[in-house]
This record gives sequence, structure tokens and C-alpha cells, in this order.
Amino acid sequence: TKVWLKDKAQKMKTETTVQGQTSVLLIDWGSDVAYSYMPAQNLAIKLDISTAPESPLEGTGALEGYDPTVIGTETYDGKECLVVEYDAEGVQTKMWLWKEYGFPVKVVTTADDATITVEYKNIDFGPIPDSVFELPEGVQVMELPS
Repeated sequence: TKVWLKDKAQKMKTETTVQGQTSVLLIDWGSDVAYSYMPAQNLAIKLDISTAPESPLEGTGALEGYDPTVIGTETYDGKECLVVEYDAEGVQTKMWLWKEYGFPVKVVTTADDATITVEYKNIDFGPIPDSVFELPEGVQVMELPS
């Protein structure tokens, strides 16, 4: 999965490829609109996201509500990180926050007897053209009822 964020996370694009099939999600929180785009079918579904969280970074800001414990600092993937742990309703989370940007580069979550590790790689904080967050011309757009 590749992720693009722009305008303080008001715009987001994710591109995921699973078993050779690519799907794209374009989100504009400022317009309360998202598109689920399937390039192979040249089809997008327009979604109303007015009730969704304001931004994908909202979770890191809400971290304080979970009473996190700072367990130290660690270099992860060449980035100096603050390592924190917290428990939220029986789910234990350990997070490596890139000190320079406050961005999570690794998250390990354990619930019941399952552990999920998410690692973010090839992170670039350079400029992103607006066209990255637009559907290509000629895409058929379906609109779902509210």
C-alpha cells in the first residue's frame, strides 16, 4: 500500500495492490467526498464521508487520551523515534513516533492472541501535486445513495 497525505491531511490517497488487482481510495475531508476507484474497471464509487473522522492523523492526536507511557527512544529505519505504549480497551499498542515529524513509522498492536505489525517505509515529506488526488479523465463514477 502507498499513502499520500496533503494539506495537513485534508487530502489522502491510498493505492493498494493485492494479487495483481489495484484499488485506489481518494479522500478529500474538506469536501466530505471520497472515491473508491478500480483502475482495471475504469470505475469509481463516490462516497459521502461527512460522518468520518476529520483526518487520518486524528489517531495520533488522540493518543493522549489513552495515557501513553514513554518507554524510551530508538532508531528505527534510520529515524530517531520516541517509543510509546498504551492500552485501549484491552488492545495493547506500541508505537514508534518519528521525532522530527511526530509521524508513526511502526505500530505493533496486540489483542487477544493476535499481533499485527504495521511499518511505514519510503516516507517523503516533499510537495505533492494536486493531480495525485484526482480521478483520471474518462472514469465512470457511480454515486451511492446517502
